[in-house]
Amino acid sequence: MNPKVDTYISGLKNWKEEIELLREILLTTELEEDFKWSRPCYTYNGKNILGIATLKEHCALNIFNGASLSDPNQILIIPGEHSQSARWMKFEKKAAINKHAKIIKAFVKEAIELEANGVKKQR
Repeated sequence: MNPKVDTYISGLKNWKEEIELLREILLTTELEEDFKWSRPCYTYNGKNILGIATLKEHCALNIFNGASLSDPNQILIIPGEHSQSARWMKFEKKAAINKHAKIIKAFVKEAIELEANGVKKQR
């Protein structure tokens, strides 16, 4: 656990419980918690795998190489028209995070495997 993430979460006005839950899920994986770009970031062997974002209408997991992940249920969202490899999972309620916890862990596992095997980001 990174103390900067503790400070970040304690200062949140919105999405605090949702971010705490996402963090709890991510800390059960092989990812290391870091703090980059003024947000929680999760890495594997020093490589950025995903970040957590808080926005006005939702919070999100930003999976940096999300375009390379298997997504048969089309859960991952392209964050913007100029996004190339990043994909997001957006959440508005803790119940949705709990519902998708296994999927989040599966995405993390696959993202780690891709990173470990040197799979480059798709565009």
